[in-house]
Amino acid sequence: MLMKRILPLVTLFALAVASCQNNKNAFTLTLADSQTADGTIVEVLDYFATRPDSVCATGKFQDGKAIIEGNVDTPFVAALMVAGNFVGLPVIIEPGEIFFSVDTLYGTHSNDRLFTYNRQMMSLQLQAMMQLEAETKEVEDESKREQVSMRVMRQHMQDIFDLNMESYAENGDNLVGAFVLSENVVLALTDESMPNIDLDSIVDNAAPAVRNFRPLRRLLKQLNDMRLSREGQKFLDFDGIDYATGKETTLSAMIKGKVAVVDFWASWCGPCREEIERTLKPLYEKYKNRGVVVLGVDISDEMEKHDAAVKQMGITYPQLIDNSADNHASVIYGISSIPHIMIIAADGTILRRGLRGADVEAAVQEAIRH
Repeated sequence: MLMKRILPLVTLFALAVASCQNNKNAFTLTLADSQTADGTIVEVLDYFATRPDSVCATGKFQDGKAIIEGNVDTPFVAALMVAGNFVGLPVIIEPGEIFFSVDTLYGTHSNDRLFTYNRQMMSLQLQAMMQLEAETKEVEDESKREQVSMRVMRQHMQDIFDLNMESYAENGDNLVGAFVLSENVVLALTDESMPNIDLDSIVDNAAPAVRNFRPLRRLLKQLNDMRLSREGQKFLDFDGIDYATGKETTLSAMIKGKVAVVDFWASWCGPCREEIERTLKPLYEKYKNRGVVVLGVDISDEMEKHDAAVKQMGITYPQLIDNSADNHASVIYGISSIPHIMIIAADGTILRRGLRGADVEAAVQEAIRH
């Protein structure tokens, strides 16, 4: 079923502003899936702003298909949500008739090109899944399994990066090219081991369809901001609200010159909640009396929802709420997806960024030794 195809990790938790606009240019998007029940809701969201408030258009399944009609001034890359689950293939919303199913996408020039890319991406994902299964099949130790998984994931991300550059060479004058370059910026934001290609120069010299693609420009700014706060640099301070007291404070005041585990998260982020339960809560209990601060930084959230999440999950370590209008904390650190966990040394140096799972505690132990 469509709803069983989930978006790749590097793009699920991307933070951005929706590009939906009402105007006179009509589009019709038809989704076909005979297994989806009548009345099932379909939502069209901006691919680079996949939060509920970025919904551009909606429809319902009836007799094995859903027809969504709307107007689009500036074509944009969309993600589809079926019954609350993301479909793992992008669609370009542009004037014309667009047809989408689990194994095809066609109808407009851009989507015909995007379909070729989608098939290549699905092939890479299948290869990664098969490799992961093969390499972890005989590994019983959970820590070692996680290390293998991380290695396979990083190789998969490298393969995607290479595919995106190949696709850009074929689509440098259209929206598909803008999309695949944007995906590579997301990869660079997610993993600093990605190739050090001068993406700024590529974009500056690109065709207008690429050069003027707003999500790409926004992501590049995030990447450049992140490089100012990369590993080895001093952490950047910012203001917020201390959840425990309700008073204004700063990041520096909350970490108090100690080794700090800083987790950027939000209540609506499922992977964030998983990481809190699996990694951060146990870590806090283990190291809270050893000079280590665990701090949650809630970004792009509502106080009521944050409060409910903290109580529901039983989070007892400190929380700093970024209540700025422009998501200042995530902007200055160039964060495009969450959770994003960072280790800060007692002297304020950023030791590690973008950690998950067992890598978090390993970095903490290293920080304590030094």
